[in-house]
Amino acid sequence: MAILVYEGWDWAFDRTSPALTNTGFAFSGSAAGIRAGVFGGRAVEMDGGDASWTYTWPGGALGSMSFGIRLFAFVKAVGDTDVIQFRNGTTVLLQLSQNTHGIVRMHRGAALGTIVAETGPGYMRHEAWQYLEVEMVRDAAVGQLRLWLDGVQILDASGLNLGATNPTNIFMTNLHAMDDFYFANTATERQGEGRMQGLLPTADTAAKAWVASTGTNNAAMVDDPSGFNSDTDFVRSATVAALDLYDVADLPAGVATVKSVKTRRVSRKDDATVRSLRTVLKSGATSQNGATAAQITTYDIFDDVYGLDPNTGAAWAPSAVDAAQVGPQVVA
Repeated sequence: MAILVYEGWDWAFDRTSPALTNTGFAFSGSAAGIRAGVFGGRAVEMDGGDASWTYTWPGGALGSMSFGIRLFAFVKAVGDTDVIQFRNGTTVLLQLSQNTHGIVRMHRGAALGTIVAETGPGYMRHEAWQYLEVEMVRDAAVGQLRLWLDGVQILDASGLNLGATNPTNIFMTNLHAMDDFYFANTATERQGEGRMQGLLPTADTAAKAWVASTGTNNAAMVDDPSGFNSDTDFVRSATVAALDLYDVADLPAGVATVKSVKTRRVSRKDDATVRSLRTVLKSGATSQNGATAAQITTYDIFDDVYGLDPNTGAAWAPSAVDAAQVGPQVVA
């Protein structure tokens, strides 16, 4: 069991940037773009009828899952309007909907088919940010569905017919904005309402083996508020094992609980040699290597998720996050 992804889209500045097209996410339609997030930063919006968003999780179909997402509905539902579809490929298996009275329903099949579970009225609101969390076990006879909205449980249903096929992705359209998304591959991983907080590099450290594209301040080359400015400024290295670590900004005042830390790198190669990189996270005296990834000649995004502090093996303390360092290392 594991959290597979956390995403707040804070480092996205247009619909084609790597932070909108990283592994597992796909956006389509000319109106899929960005807007201001509810706690600052950025959020994804779909403000036209052709816009849609898909998250396909790694490893194939799943019968058990948990996820949370902050939603903003632009248009008041008339009748039932689907909010999230559970699909296998492009085949719609299940649909969560809202309706005019704020009722949230789970339907089996496409076109808002058979209602298998529903809440009472007055939950989902129009033109307001709300945090929806889902725990689901897909089964044709003993399916389970639990829903929370803004931390309050609004549905706990079991013995459901949720169909005979496991989904491979979730799909969203119908004029919504979204932020602060997480997804786990079991139905017991509800995280509770939270927010994704991006922290940018602030200073170089003693581990400084890469070269700045201009000047000598490496951290200043990789502190873009959007997370990606193509070749405007960057750091570079062709030396195997070369490591560049940076101090990062502190968490906002008042943060008491950190549920996970994710490192993010946007990188590419610019020669014809096979190249691979990894991101290193240093906490205390422990340096944790992220996944090694081959590089291509266009920019791509690479994330590593750490549910526990590698220096202690325990939950992250805010002070440990503030003191952590992060940066790229050449593997080959």
